[in-house]
Amino acid sequence: MTAQPNSKYAVSFVFITVFLDMVGFGLIMPVLPKLITSVGQISVADAASIGGRVSGLDAAVISACQKTIMAVPTPGPSPRKAGWGDLRFDFPPASASVPCMIRHTVVFALKHPAGSAAEADFLDAADVLADVPGVFKFEKLKQASPKNDYAFGFSMEFEDQAAYTTYTDHPWHVAFVRERWVPEVLRFMEIDYVPL
Repeated sequence: MTAQPNSKYAVSFVFITVFLDMVGFGLIMPVLPKLITSVGQISVADAASIGGRVSGLDAAVISACQKTIMAVPTPGPSPRKAGWGDLRFDFPPASASVPCMIRHTVVFALKHPAGSAAEADFLDAADVLADVPGVFKFEKLKQASPKNDYAFGFSMEFEDQAAYTTYTDHPWHVAFVRERWVPEVLRFMEIDYVPL
């Protein structure tokens, strides 16, 4: 998913940045030769040469930044005349070469009676999954509606496929599946998502 902040703010940011740069440069220019001569203990001619180089460097940096900002592509043609209001800071879409977040979810029903100590023990034991390296946003969830008979769910996120594979093969996950999941889960459904 690409980030498209409101272009109004992007344009405001550019104008404020340029304004502050102009104010700062306007304040330093009248005093720059005297400042350089006093700090560097050099002649006015040498100070003028250094001041010219500083001015040129400032102009080059502003020019390079402007070209970088203006080179950012915008998605599709604008329905109105293009202008400053169309400036967007877009990021490239996710592709096979770019890591893509994976949200791993599983809903399940346990063999244990609802509210039993064995049910609570199983859910407490699942906390080990949150400690597997690469797991983010681990959640234990409880069904809140009668639409299906899966009483619980686990949800977690991984930075990319490699992190998900590491989780799947990790000894803590393998042991939890073998020692707790297989003997205690009645039925389950697993779904893995990636962002559109």
